[in-house]
Amino acid sequence: MKSRNIKTRLAAFGLALLMGHSPLGNLADVHAAETKNPSEPVTESAEISETEQTEEVSEAAKHLVTAEDITKDISDKDFMVETCMEGIHYNPEKEDVTLERIEAEDGGSYHPDQEGTYIATYWVVPKDARDSYSVSRKIILTDTEGQAHTEENGGQKQKEDTNSEEDSETPVQEIPDVEVTVSGEDADAQAARELEEKIEDGEVMMLSGAENTFRAKETVHLEKGETIYYPSYIGNYLTCWFTVNGKIAYCLESHRFSPPSGDYVAQVLDSNKNLQKVLYYGYGGAGDITGSYLSGKSAEEKYVYTHIAASYAYAGEAGFTGCKYEDLVNAGVIAYIDHLFAMEEPPKGEISLSKTSVKAVRNGNVQKTPDITLSGDHRNYISVHVPKDITIYNKTKGTSAENGALKIYGGDTFYLTAPMLHTGKYSSGELHGSVGETWRTLILSTGNSNQDIGVFESEKANPVSFTVDWLEMTRIELFKQDADTKNPLDGAVYGIYTDSKCEHLLMEMPVTGEEGKAVSDYFEVAIKTVYVKEIKAPDKYAQSDVIHKVDVEAGKTVTISATDERVRGAVHIQKFDKETQAFLPQGDSSLAGAVYGLYAREDIVHPDGKTRVLFKKDSLIAQGVIKEDGTLDFSELYLGKMYVKEITPPEGYTVDPIEYEVDLAYEGQEVAEVTRDLTVQEQVKKQAFQLIKISEDGDQTETDLVEGAGFKVYLVSNLSKVKSGELQPSNGEQLTAEDFRGYDFSKEEVAVTYVDGKAVPVPELITDKKGYALSPELPYGLYVVEESTVPENLKAIDPFLVKVDEDSREPMVWRIFDDRPFEFLLKIVKKDAQTGNPVLKAGASYKIFDMEKEEYVEQTVFYPKKETISVFKTNEEGYLVTPEELKCSTYRIEEVKAPEGFVRQGYESSLYEGETIISPLEVTGKGSYKENPKEGIVITVSSNTAHQIDPDTGAVIVEVEQPNDEQVGSLTLTKTGEQPVEVKGDSLLVKAKRLAGKIKDAVTGEDTDTGVFHDFVYEESGVEGATFELYAKDTIYSPDGAKDEQGNPVIRYEKDDLVATLVTDTEGKAVVNNLPLGSYYLKETIAGDHFVLNPEQKEFTLTAEDDTQAVVYEGVAYKNERQKISISVEKKDAVTEEKLEGVIFGLYAKEDILSQQGEVLVEKDTLLEKKATDEKGQLTFDSDLYHGKYYVKEEVRKPGYLPNEEIWEIDASYTDQNLAEIKLTKEVENQPTKSQFTKTDATTGEELEGVKLQSIDQDGNIVEEWISTKEPHVVYGLPEGTYTLHEELPPYAEGYVSAEDIEFEVKEDGSVTKVEMKDTYSKVEISKTDLTTGKELEGAKLQILNKDGEVLEEWVTDGKPHLVEKLPVGEELILREITAPEGYEIAEDVKFTLEDTMEVQKVEMKDARTPETPGVPQTGDDHWKPILLFALLGVSAAGLMATMIYKKKHGKTEKADETKKEE
Repeated sequence: MKSRNIKTRLAAFGLALLMGHSPLGNLADVHAAETKNPSEPVTESAEISETEQTEEVSEAAKHLVTAEDITKDISDKDFMVETCMEGIHYNPEKEDVTLERIEAEDGGSYHPDQEGTYIATYWVVPKDARDSYSVSRKIILTDTEGQAHTEENGGQKQKEDTNSEEDSETPVQEIPDVEVTVSGEDADAQAARELEEKIEDGEVMMLSGAENTFRAKETVHLEKGETIYYPSYIGNYLTCWFTVNGKIAYCLESHRFSPPSGDYVAQVLDSNKNLQKVLYYGYGGAGDITGSYLSGKSAEEKYVYTHIAASYAYAGEAGFTGCKYEDLVNAGVIAYIDHLFAMEEPPKGEISLSKTSVKAVRNGNVQKTPDITLSGDHRNYISVHVPKDITIYNKTKGTSAENGALKIYGGDTFYLTAPMLHTGKYSSGELHGSVGETWRTLILSTGNSNQDIGVFESEKANPVSFTVDWLEMTRIELFKQDADTKNPLDGAVYGIYTDSKCEHLLMEMPVTGEEGKAVSDYFEVAIKTVYVKEIKAPDKYAQSDVIHKVDVEAGKTVTISATDERVRGAVHIQKFDKETQAFLPQGDSSLAGAVYGLYAREDIVHPDGKTRVLFKKDSLIAQGVIKEDGTLDFSELYLGKMYVKEITPPEGYTVDPIEYEVDLAYEGQEVAEVTRDLTVQEQVKKQAFQLIKISEDGDQTETDLVEGAGFKVYLVSNLSKVKSGELQPSNGEQLTAEDFRGYDFSKEEVAVTYVDGKAVPVPELITDKKGYALSPELPYGLYVVEESTVPENLKAIDPFLVKVDEDSREPMVWRIFDDRPFEFLLKIVKKDAQTGNPVLKAGASYKIFDMEKEEYVEQTVFYPKKETISVFKTNEEGYLVTPEELKCSTYRIEEVKAPEGFVRQGYESSLYEGETIISPLEVTGKGSYKENPKEGIVITVSSNTAHQIDPDTGAVIVEVEQPNDEQVGSLTLTKTGEQPVEVKGDSLLVKAKRLAGKIKDAVTGEDTDTGVFHDFVYEESGVEGATFELYAKDTIYSPDGAKDEQGNPVIRYEKDDLVATLVTDTEGKAVVNNLPLGSYYLKETIAGDHFVLNPEQKEFTLTAEDDTQAVVYEGVAYKNERQKISISVEKKDAVTEEKLEGVIFGLYAKEDILSQQGEVLVEKDTLLEKKATDEKGQLTFDSDLYHGKYYVKEEVRKPGYLPNEEIWEIDASYTDQNLAEIKLTKEVENQPTKSQFTKTDATTGEELEGVKLQSIDQDGNIVEEWISTKEPHVVYGLPEGTYTLHEELPPYAEGYVSAEDIEFEVKEDGSVTKVEMKDTYSKVEISKTDLTTGKELEGAKLQILNKDGEVLEEWVTDGKPHLVEKLPVGEELILREITAPEGYEIAEDVKFTLEDTMEVQKVEMKDARTPETPGVPQTGDDHWKPILLFALLGVSAAGLMATMIYKKKHGKTEKADETKKEE
């Protein structure tokens, strides 16, 4: 060592220690401290100017705003400091706010799952030109649920390093002239004095003032290698080559003995940074620099250099033992040490993230995560890989990456962004730091006298990971088109709604653009389905009422297409006659058929803005013809100005020259069609005619004009027979005047003209004195003129035709000629009195009686032979005409024979309802038949009698109609079935049996009385309310032989047609009258209350005997089965569903049961029957019940079950007539008693598995046996009583002993019987004692092993008996000593077996002392040290006094040699 005063160096070290300066920082610092006066105050050269600090704070304060404090609980999962803007006042539309940093109030890190007060700073960036500024606020996190107290809940458990007791042990060294001088407060002076005293007494290790704090223990293997001697240029000392777990290790205390090879407990030392640097950068370390820094040195030299550096870093200048300071300087050891100490700390592999699970938030049109900070060494980085569409930003470095990887270094802050439609969860996976390892200093504490060993070992650093929950967003893209052209439409506005009625608007979409496209804002898919509907349509388009149901999906833009119909135009034209002022043509003219054109008054363009001009001005847009109703519709028109003009007039009219204006203007989106109504008028063609009435002579020459002749004008097309088609042209296609010869104009209307919209009949034209007559102007058409007033002694002329087909004011001129005498033919037409139709059947026979001559008419016929006849017969067309004319007289027509299906005149009957006759055509169940004969026809014929003129022969025909009634049928239906008449009680025998049963029940205490107590009695009678349908078995034709338009016979009823519906009365009868003759069948459709439908179909035929039978009678009878009732009960266990036998139920009437006549058969609440369930838990009551309401209740329950108070109300009312039997079944459950057994640990209360338990009744019978599980054992259905819970087999192997039996009681009151049996542990007290004294020993390491050698318990004795619980019972165990206390031999194994008892059992192991053995040589001794020690022992006693006197006078002297050296 340098010859400097060690006193000064010690003083400097002591001062540094007291002032807080580490002596292990840098050797230069230590030497500098030696030269300083300890009394001078120490100042720091790196102090910051107070003025500079004030200026910085003042500048920052200009841009700092303090917001309100907020308090949140750490259990609030929705709170995120990055997104919560609560209490911060800003304008979100004009400013963006992001979290800049957050730290604990004391400067520590932010932990969102740990309570405390934190300071958060946010950066506010205005969107305009204003300056950005910071907002600061306090965030107080509370922990109301205690979630932050365990590491599992994310709490940060403080792990404190513990000081090793061995650090205080130092070798006794005599150091002369050591003085410690300090100035300052009394406390520092006192500490300095105590330090000086300890140095003098050798109690302090020389300069080992490092704050060595340790944590985390583990066992490692130390291997002591060959001896390495210090190079001579350094010193005269040695050490050994050590490895720990195969890695190079170093002695850390040169002044102590070196330890032997073996297993040691190592502790982690994190606080000594210089030692970490030496072991990392020194020889053999992970960052070994000796290859360059100590190049040229041997491995042994590098090891020694590093050994001295490590020992100095750990123990201070004691690490220089055996060396001189100037030699170390000269050898470069001190420079090597300074170089190592100046190196950067070894890289650390530990990394952590400020957040491991974040939720993205919306930031403009992207998603952004909160900031995440990577904590760790700045040289350590992670590579974060992100897929396509995700971008990661290193906020600290200003770098980013998409679809790739980005490096994030320790201390960097980063965040991720994604498009708004990106969804799902991003998981980073395990992110390993680039360093990958964490280096730690392991210190092997080898004993009080041996030195510590140091090694730098690595352990794999844990990776980090984080996840991002992206938003679940979606949006809708809409394309708007014209429904016809498919061109895109701009100007449409759509709304997005949350309900199908579109009443709740979520958002309004932008207006569609030129491309017809609109894209909504983003919204969350919490609403799975939305509805899109148009709010505003484009100009000239109708608003669409289509609601688009859109099923949205997160992360996708849903595209929908929508179309709008253009607003269409329509022109409705109504055609009127100018004179009728309505759609009423005159004469034979027609308003229909006029051709009109619609023309463009201006250019007509398409509203989509892209199709351009559709119709040029004055071009024809559309052309149409007036329809038969006088209208013309132009539809599907485009909007614009137009006009309507007639192109071609209709028949009988002149052309209309007027142009009618039409303006189809847009009236808003609600009007889908703009309509305009237009009325156009037409002028009919008209002309008058003039006639001249003359008389004639035999040569057809004109003679005198005739006055007073009257003429009536008829429009041919308006005549009834012309309209019906009855009058057809006789020659050619056109009617001629000859076709109207003999026509009866008496019922026809004359032609009309119109004035001011009113019809004016054409008056009768009367010839004047000149024989002239002039008609008014007649409308276009063909007219027939009839001589209506014939002058006296003249015959009427034949009708003639007048045709008006020109529009002229000049009348037409006609000349009319005159003509001719009267007898008649009698025509008898056979009519159906009911239908009024002719009876198209031959065979009706008549006689004609001339009442004036009082004789029957006889006439001669010539075909097929000549004969005289007095009976006249109708032909197949249902009429007859006398072969010869009759003179005017009075005649009676008598019927001799009626046609088939009709009643001969004089034999009729009528259906009467009171005084009213019901038509035979009405099929009915009403009324009754009475005879009602009709009189024959009497007719008087004269020239004034109405008649017809035969158009072919000109003969006069007088027509007479003779009606006949149709023959009909009458059906009587009878319906019978069983009806209840009374209810019988028990017979005497049954009552006697029941009485005996009750006596027995009274003795046994049971209730077994069962049986039917009341029984219903039924008799057959008429059934009311049954409904039958009557169908035609075959097709039934109308008896009059009428035919339809196709010439087929008119059908009265098709085959299988429903003819009538019959409902039986109180006597079970139903009648239907006025049935047409034919074949029928009956089907029952409603059986009537209480009866089953009879499916039988019954047939019958109605046939008359002759034409004198007016009514045919028929009868049909039916019988129906009564609907039966079956009531069943199924009884089972409510829990196990086991069928329960022997449960008795009672059947009661819930209401008065009434007979068909309303009499009470059974009174309400009468017990009808009692019956017990069988072995299947089922019963069916035997009572033959009548329809009504009943109830069933439990009368007698089964032991072990709670009473079931439920009343089963039964509605056995008549419903389904197709059901032969109503089957009503009820499943009834009984709740069993419930007993719950738990087997628990007496200490923890946890359920024990594997224990065999028994439940025993009072008679000692085992009613239940089971093995316990983790869940309570439940037993159902134990009858009421007292039981015992017994443990048959405890879990001995798990360390439990038998529990005592537990008595418990079961009640049938619905309560749950809960029984808990607790097992206690086995307990044994282990004593480790001195074999001689019996005193408890400490420091022995003991184990208890089972038969398989498994260690059940291990501990180190502390001088007291050790209590062990839960050791297996009944199994041989071994007590084994692993390590004996110092000075004791290891004892032999002790075998013991624990008994099944709750008492504490005792086991003792005794240790014997070991004899003393010679000491082990110190590895740090020199080779001449043993000889020197023996020599010094001889003179030590003699020199002791002299040394003490010398110390008092001159102070202590330095010893020439050190008493202890390192190995």
